[in-house]
Amino acid sequence: MNAAGMKAEDLWEKYYMLSAEMLKFIESDEVDMFLQLMEQRTAIQQLLEKLDDKIWPKTTAGQALYAKLKPVDMQLQYNARLWLNKSKQKNQAVKSYDLLGANPAGHLFNKNL
Repeated sequence: MNAAGMKAEDLWEKYYMLSAEMLKFIESDEVDMFLQLMEQRTAIQQLLEKLDDKIWPKTTAGQALYAKLKPVDMQLQYNARLWLNKSKQKNQAVKSYDLLGANPAGHLFNKNL
């Protein structure tokens, strides 16, 4: 993507659309698609940072889009944290079953001797 040929309004609209789609996928626990969309949104964010037009976000249309974007972004953050915490819990549960190389059969034989 190239920031030179794009207007701030278009980039912000794409940023909002990607955010809304990301929210749908994280809520339905489709993390792979969520992560792909996050990469795209990060690319748009980088273009926005390079863009010379810092005025559009302060316009009425920019503020209206920001008002729509803010709750979506807050839900995204909440759901991403929720997913991360669930993943950590699942990972801990899996690790708790690891015997760290111990041979359970060996322990049974030692008890009988």
